[in-house]
Amino acid sequence: MSEHTIAKEKAPKCSVCSKRITDLPSNRVIAHAENGEVTYTHFCSASCESKYLSKEKE
Repeated sequence: MSEHTIAKEKAPKCSVCSKRITDLPSNRVIAHAENGEVTYTHFCSASCESKYLSKEKE
């Protein structure tokens, strides 16, 4: 893990609210593996992660 802040233009966006994740200690990441490919879904908070997971269950 890096101790440096990510530049805003290179930072991932939250998959729910599209906020850039630069220096948020509450960020969350879910890794998905399918057919040998890994993708990452980023969230700025536990709240956004919960909203995403709720929509996936529908």
